[in-house]
Amino acid sequence: MIENFSAGNTLTLDVAIDNNYGPSNSYDLFIALRGPDAINIRNGEAGVTITSSGDTYEVIVTSSITATYTPGDYSYTIYTYDTDERYQHSSGTISILPDIEQQVSGYDGRSQYKKTLDAIDAVLEGRASQDQSSYSIAGRSLSRTPIPDLIELRNYYFRLYTNEQQKQAIENGTGTGRRIKVVLP
Repeated sequence: MIENFSAGNTLTLDVAIDNNYGPSNSYDLFIALRGPDAINIRNGEAGVTITSSGDTYEVIVTSSITATYTPGDYSYTIYTYDTDERYQHSSGTISILPDIEQQVSGYDGRSQYKKTLDAIDAVLEGRASQDQSSYSIAGRSLSRTPIPDLIELRNYYFRLYTNEQQKQAIENGTGTGRRIKVVLP
């Protein structure tokens, strides 16, 4: 499994492969990333070093190379191959995050859940001073989402955001893994 990483950081991976198709039988490693760009990680590519020990490959991609990666969501597939055959070992998805050092302005580090929660809160705040749920002007009409529906949607995104925060705290070693129930009004 490849973990999310930031462009501009050195990427280091240890990839364990079944010995039948791994380094001990002279198979080479290839990692294909497909998303906003097509990224190929294999020996011979600039800035890529792949070494092997037993049934594990150590992959290092230098920061000068990852700095060129376009941030976004990618699908990846890990293969081993020799001159005649190719074997797929695992696949999944990762996010390449922006290089925060290169972000001068316009960077919004909030997660999608937090952005959505903030947008719903802004709508609710703006709606507090407006009492009509629909209106019509010159043959055009506009209907607003009822406040109870917005509150239900806000509660849903609040739970998603809270779960996301708890998961990050556990991954960073600052969380306990215990759930705390929050009762909303």
